[in-house]
Amino acid sequence: MRINHWSVGRKLWGLVLLLVVGMVLAMELLLTQLQSLNDEATQASQLTQERAQLATQWHGMVALDAERAVIQISTFDDTLAKRVERDSEGSTKSINALQQQVTSMVSSSEGKELLEKIGVTRTQALNVIKEAETLRVQGDELAASALVDSKLRPAIKNYLDELASFVTLQNQLRDAMQQEVEQRYQTALWLGRGGFAVFVAFVLWLSWLLVRSITQPLARAVGLADAIAAGDLTQDVHDERGDELGRLLRSLSAMGGKLRQVVSEVRSGVESVTFLQERRPSFLRMPL
Repeated sequence: MRINHWSVGRKLWGLVLLLVVGMVLAMELLLTQLQSLNDEATQASQLTQERAQLATQWHGMVALDAERAVIQISTFDDTLAKRVERDSEGSTKSINALQQQVTSMVSSSEGKELLEKIGVTRTQALNVIKEAETLRVQGDELAASALVDSKLRPAIKNYLDELASFVTLQNQLRDAMQQEVEQRYQTALWLGRGGFAVFVAFVLWLSWLLVRSITQPLARAVGLADAIAAGDLTQDVHDERGDELGRLLRSLSAMGGKLRQVVSEVRSGVESVTFLQERRPSFLRMPL
């Protein structure tokens, strides 16, 4: 492996650098994901919250305007009727503008279906109001009052019921969005933890390889040094590692070779001296 040619210091610093960079990247990715999720959730939550508030406001304004219409048709006081009519005109414009705003914010099929029902019941209520107003203008207040009780109030009730259903739907969508945001947030956290766990497992595996790349040749070097110290000069190690441990093994092996050479030369010298001593006359021999 190429890593065997790296110096021990380079290996250790590489591991430290990998840990630091990996942790920084993991934290950066997690924070970026959470920030993106938070921005998206905030925008969606604000939209659903605003839609629910506008729907509630729409319901309240329609209820008030409907009550004005009933008063306008049922009263026999022309001054009061005209005053209520003026108030209703401004209120109707506000309701129409609010309805358009809410409609532009609705994207779900269920919401659009409810808006269609609201439009139908609104048209029915307006038709009854026009009919009752015509009777009142003609001076038939009793028929107008009867029409209010028989048709207008039920039509207004249907209209408000559909609006109430729409408000309930918007509140449900808001709550569902909040739950979804919380779930996505938890999912992002678990994914971040899982990714970090995978990174830790990778670092542990890499650390194991690094430790083994150091301890194995170091153990061989210690064994070689012990063998040389015990007088065993037959040990010979061949290692192609380029780090300090590889150089240490080759140096110990070379030292063993040099010691073998020295011992061999000493033995040869001793044998030569012994041979010469044996060749001399006995009276010239000296004890070795």
